[in-house]
Amino acid sequence: MLAAVLPACQLLTGAAAAQSAEGSEVTKLLLEVARNERAMTARRLEYTWTLKVTDRELGKGGEVKKQSINVYEVYPARGEFARKLVSKDGVPVSQERADKELKQTAKRLEEAARESEKRAEAKAPPPAPTPAEAQNPDGIPSFGFSTGQKHGGLGSGEISFAVWRFFRYGEFTNLRREPLRGRDCVVLDFRPRADFRPANEVQKPYARLAGRLWIDAVDKAVARLEAWPSDAPASGPAVVFEHERVADGLWLERFVHVNTYLNKDLFNGIELDTAKESSDFKRFAADAGNEKLEEPKKQ
Repeated sequence: MLAAVLPACQLLTGAAAAQSAEGSEVTKLLLEVARNERAMTARRLEYTWTLKVTDRELGKGGEVKKQSINVYEVYPARGEFARKLVSKDGVPVSQERADKELKQTAKRLEEAARESEKRAEAKAPPPAPTPAEAQNPDGIPSFGFSTGQKHGGLGSGEISFAVWRFFRYGEFTNLRREPLRGRDCVVLDFRPRADFRPANEVQKPYARLAGRLWIDAVDKAVARLEAWPSDAPASGPAVVFEHERVADGLWLERFVHVNTYLNKDLFNGIELDTAKESSDFKRFAADAGNEKLEEPKKQ
């Protein structure tokens, strides 16, 4: 009897070892990607682009009841990005209004920079990490942009999505290869980590979202991420991030879509359908610290 059992035990041990090896490989890959993405932050501030934001209000049957489309020119300013409104629902805005909104944005960024400098001079201790942030055994750094919304008043709620948060709060498995837009990618499935306990409202949706991640096999950069309710995968992606590789090898955020309709409870009571499409990426010419925003140079 023992002789018959031993092969099965050995097989089980081998499977566990293989699973452990894959887990170690995945962890190493995610850390490399996160570090690469963080290293690209400064280079992203060298670019300007056109941003199209589409907001939809949906009915109970999913029909579009109301839609608005705003187009902006996005410029780097003070280590952040300022947006200049170009058109609303296909109608160009006046140059006076566009310049006014751009200056207001730049002013807000400048005020935020001054506040940050004051805190640094006061040597105020950084805020203590939340329990979930402290539970980052793989050392995944934050990176990239975030997108979200906050509602005030009665029934207030807040959501904020960033790819790095999925890296930290998710468990990634099923490593494989497949092409995406003509480039070879490493693909992983993910689900919430078993030990993940949301420390605040913003983190709550991550405890109920599963999805898929595409990583460029050559550049080790995020190419695409999709996430959907873990208890209703057939409903389709509720969160999508897609990045694009520009000529100098830098990866920039090309498309973001967040649709919380039909999943209001999962998304802290917020209902929205927002798509952000970026295009016409160009290198931006401006002196460091110069408040005057220059027009982007043509490539």
